[in-house]
Amino acid sequence: MYGTTPSRGHGRRTPSYHWQERYRTTPYPGRPRRHHRREDARAFHDAPPAGYDPTPVIGTYSPFDARFERDLAPAFLLLAIPFLLGVSVLSLAVYGLAMLYRRARRNAVAQDLRTRRALRSRRSVSRHPPPMPEALLEAWERSRTSLEGKLLLGALLQDLEPAVDNAYIRDADGEIVGRNPGLRGWLHENCPELSPRYKTLMRYKALADKFLRVCGLTEPWTAEDLVPDHAAKPVRSAAAPPSRARKAAEELLRDHHTLRALDDELWRRLGLVRMARGPRCDAS
Repeated sequence: MYGTTPSRGHGRRTPSYHWQERYRTTPYPGRPRRHHRREDARAFHDAPPAGYDPTPVIGTYSPFDARFERDLAPAFLLLAIPFLLGVSVLSLAVYGLAMLYRRARRNAVAQDLRTRRALRSRRSVSRHPPPMPEALLEAWERSRTSLEGKLLLGALLQDLEPAVDNAYIRDADGEIVGRNPGLRGWLHENCPELSPRYKTLMRYKALADKFLRVCGLTEPWTAEDLVPDHAAKPVRSAAAPPSRARKAAEELLRDHHTLRALDDELWRRLGLVRMARGPRCDAS
């Protein structure tokens, strides 16, 4: 019922314990127990042997524990010091790498914002005079047949943008109450045939802006300086763009034959992530 494991000075003393105690101390059953003086009684469960004092830290009677506390514990403490120093240095290294990554990420985001802001900014100057409505209509017809025609139409809109006014309208207190018509208003007044195509025209203009930036040029240059339409008219500017920019433009137009492929390549080279687009309805 109580088991057969004798107690060693702790727990419940079972009947089996008392039976073993009887036959451990007396050779034969029935033989009376020998009497000793109380100070000489040294059973294994009564008192520790001489010299087995409890250790101050672990509190046991094992000589190994006493030797560990006397000899090995200081050695472990000496080993813990470089371990703690290593952990501290590793923590500082991880913190430094995290700060470097955070700074690089912040710089990348800042560069992304600067690039997007430059692409959205309004051009203030151009090397060419603003085009006439007839030139825009002619460029629109050419844009329906070739990718170069789309770039040239966007270049004409680049030339037209500095000539129109799209500044904010402010009241006497300096609050913004409106905005001047800009390109949309100019097309509505001077070229009503293209006014319903405003969204497509702005897409061609954005393509020309990105094309110019990827080739390494900015205003007052336009995409017309890189893709001149020699069949329609001579180049209106005597100064030629750098050979590096012309070579980059020729490479882009040679490797990409559709507007969508060229637009995707320009976004990739600018290092920007664009929004996902759905299926296109037209074939451009």
